[in-house]
Amino acid sequence: QKMIAGFADEKIMLGSTSVQAASYYADMLREAFPDREVFFVSGESHDIQNRQKVVSAFEKTTNGILVCTQQSLSSSISIPTCSRVIVESLQWNAPKMDQWYFRCIRFTSIRKTHIHFVLYANSIEVNLMALIMAKERLNDFIKTLDLREHSEVMEDFDLDESFLDMIISKVYDDEGSVKFQW
Repeated sequence: QKMIAGFADEKIMLGSTSVQAASYYADMLREAFPDREVFFVSGESHDIQNRQKVVSAFEKTTNGILVCTQQSLSSSISIPTCSRVIVESLQWNAPKMDQWYFRCIRFTSIRKTHIHFVLYANSIEVNLMALIMAKERLNDFIKTLDLREHSEVMEDFDLDESFLDMIISKVYDDEGSVKFQW
């Protein structure tokens, strides 16, 4: 809510990987922001024509919020007026997420689109982001035969070195020896 409140005059698309989570967010946001239109789309409850109708109604707003499952907007839909995308939960496969949020990144986009990945310390999402970055580094190597540094890949995702502190910690074993734990 706090993040969304900071974008009061912008259209926002929030995506989850599950219908239950997306539905929860839609209900919560309707209650928290009664002065903003909140739209909900899931693949389970909407065929492609209905999804397009919901997106068209969202496009006509000035500060609407579109909550959806990431799988529900994978193709045939463009949202060029949305400037904020919040990735509430990560998938293990970056191209699947890219396909979803690139609905808002178009040549016809009105403004620059900002993508926000929500990560909580010591959560599965932090480990998923580390996995995604490792896969991106490997994909780049396969394409270019140039092994990029971890810091370069982290820059692509706008992460700083403190991200590593969330996934690697220093622990002491029973004998007092220092070990690094993932």
